[in-house]
Amino acid sequence: MTHFRSLAELISPCAIYIPFAIVQNRQDDHLFSTPAMTNYQGGMNSDSMPRVTRISEFQSLTNLHLQKLIIICRHGHRTGRIRLNIEDATGEPIQWNCPSLFHEEIDQDDSQQHNIMSAYESFYESTHLNGNCLRGQLTASGALQCKTLGSWMNQYYEPFLNAHVRELDDIYCRASDVVTRRTEESLKYFLGGFLGDKHPLKKCRIPIALREATLENLYPNFTRCRRLSKIIAQKSDLRWVEREAKKYGVWNLIERINTSETLNPLFPLSVLNTLRSYTDIGLELPSHILEEEAQQLEEFCSAYSHHLFDDEVGLQLSIGRFLNELLENMESSTHLFHQQQASALNSATRARCNVILAHDTTILPLITAFTHQPYLHPNFASNLVFELYTEKGDTSKRYIRILYDGSPLCIPQLDDDELAQGLCVYRFEDFKKHAAPYALTNTEYFEMCRYEPGSI
Repeated sequence: MTHFRSLAELISPCAIYIPFAIVQNRQDDHLFSTPAMTNYQGGMNSDSMPRVTRISEFQSLTNLHLQKLIIICRHGHRTGRIRLNIEDATGEPIQWNCPSLFHEEIDQDDSQQHNIMSAYESFYESTHLNGNCLRGQLTASGALQCKTLGSWMNQYYEPFLNAHVRELDDIYCRASDVVTRRTEESLKYFLGGFLGDKHPLKKCRIPIALREATLENLYPNFTRCRRLSKIIAQKSDLRWVEREAKKYGVWNLIERINTSETLNPLFPLSVLNTLRSYTDIGLELPSHILEEEAQQLEEFCSAYSHHLFDDEVGLQLSIGRFLNELLENMESSTHLFHQQQASALNSATRARCNVILAHDTTILPLITAFTHQPYLHPNFASNLVFELYTEKGDTSKRYIRILYDGSPLCIPQLDDDELAQGLCVYRFEDFKKHAAPYALTNTEYFEMCRYEPGSI
């Protein structure tokens, strides 16, 4: 079941509950004026803000008409999830700074009403950091990063937004449901930049769709899909990981940080993300971690994550249900292109613009399914944008271009097409045929996982 959380009222009954105006206009506001900011440099200036990749300058598609956008973003810069003995230059523990979380209840079906803060407060007891942050929480720098990313996308897509995104039904927003709210909060800040200052939806309450964990398909569900868990366990066999990590010179680093008797398959990626949480905002690495090791870890994790997911069944079970939704969404949107009655379509399909905030393990399997090539492991605020086009004057001819971090994502298997050469634009039917083998319905997924809903 999909649940909705409305953005709470701030100034008027139609105000968006996003502190983006504060971030944009007042650097002395509470988001940036806590005592933690004395030692914490993130969020205070553009030099220390995590990188955000602008959309590249590339050949425009003058003969095509942009009909729909689907934007999938990783959440913004967050605090690390692994405990590291890291001190700043003064020898004092790092003081983290995060935007305040807004205590709201999620509207849920039947008798499942509950306050999300009960889980949040329990989580906080064992995972709080110095400053006002949890482990894995969106930081003030990450909030600014998402706002900036949205603003840059607004500059590129403003004509499309002004023409096609005028009503609440024209935009669909979704976030994964994680206890620290980092995806949901990232989405709020992104919208603050993406809608621009003069857009008619700027002050409207925009619903954010959430799904409970048993139905979530935005990331690989290792605990609930037994077959996927076995596949990942086999691919991350400790002897294999040790051998490959030694080739990249990072095995000693992984061993030094790992405090468990066993190695979680995603532990190397967690180490990478934790180190990025420091280096991306200009903080020094701890003395026992060398810069060379951190760079080698980037290279190892790019190869390692590709190794984990570049497998037909593994891809199907990791991202197949979400990919199936994407393809059905794109296919059904043809009704909009022909201006037919769209009342029977779901909200994601009916909307001209979809914005989905998810994770690195959402973006990477999708890229792997499309290209089967290794890429740098997605960083904070990395994004995929699916642009759906029709020919001007003939809406029956549909095309797609995918941007990864602002540059066209080319699909080698489809580049023989004369249209695609140099533009990475593909006929939608060809793209769908290429991606369809990795898509799964819910029924197919549960059958392949050898798992019945509710049995775990």
